[in-house]
Amino acid sequence: MMAKLTRSEKIKVGVGTVLIVLVIAFAAAPVFSSKSPWDSMASLLHMVPTKDTVELDEPLVQSDTYAAADVRRLDIDWTDGGIRFTAGTGDDITVTETIDAGTYRADLKQAEISLQGDTLRIDDALDTDTVTWFGDGTEDGRAKHLVIELPDSNRWRFDAVDIATSDAQITGDALTCRDLTLSAMDPVVAIDHLDASGVSLDMMDGDVTLAGAISTSVEASYMDGSISLALGNVPLPAMSFSGMDGSIALDVSDNAGFTLSVASMSGNGIEGALADKLKSSGDGSYVYGDGSAPISIDSMDGSISIS
Repeated sequence: MMAKLTRSEKIKVGVGTVLIVLVIAFAAAPVFSSKSPWDSMASLLHMVPTKDTVELDEPLVQSDTYAAADVRRLDIDWTDGGIRFTAGTGDDITVTETIDAGTYRADLKQAEISLQGDTLRIDDALDTDTVTWFGDGTEDGRAKHLVIELPDSNRWRFDAVDIATSDAQITGDALTCRDLTLSAMDPVVAIDHLDASGVSLDMMDGDVTLAGAISTSVEASYMDGSISLALGNVPLPAMSFSGMDGSIALDVSDNAGFTLSVASMSGNGIEGALADKLKSSGDGSYVYGDGSAPISIDSMDGSISIS
């Protein structure tokens, strides 16, 4: 029996599948159809299975509270909808899920929330093996909202936060952890007051904005999209960005030091307030300040801004 893929593994398989579909669509469109390659790709990807509708007259809410001392890791598997981290003042972690009232074409289930060892696991319980839709045509996970209230960050932090999602909107006014990992298809992420040692991003597309402090490393792999980091800490972490297209924006302290290496087939060059202050090292890299933090960007196309 084959092992069931995790959502993050499905996302990586999905990225490869979309690449294959792109190649097929672009190759086949001129031969078999008068449609554009993009129209052909849309036809190949369009799946709308038949599902009985489910009526929900009132929002469905569940909430659980856990002692922060018992939780070291957070593992979230969430298809779509919203995930929000908010700062609390106590010593507990409170998880609240809300499903909006409405008409659905899906097997409507509340999330599965449990503490397994020292890992708090949250699964939206949606079937990701098929594509299901709301009665109004929007994706079925979009009406599921998850709010995680965290303890005082001055006294406590996660060892690891691992989020796997397709298209969730992830926001937060505080998140403290050693390692943050995000595996996604097309997320929208905006987290302020982030305090992390390492951040790993693996996505197909999307818009990621992180502000705060990252001390050790940033690794990002993507096909397209936008990544914006506003980091106030010195020294900066080592950073690596690898993708096909997209934009990278870095906002760093004036007294930070880094060495920037860029490998790009095309693009708009380096922009931003610090662009004119970069010194060429002669080997294709650029140095600012003491050059202590290595930053590498490997992209076929896109834009780079450093300020």
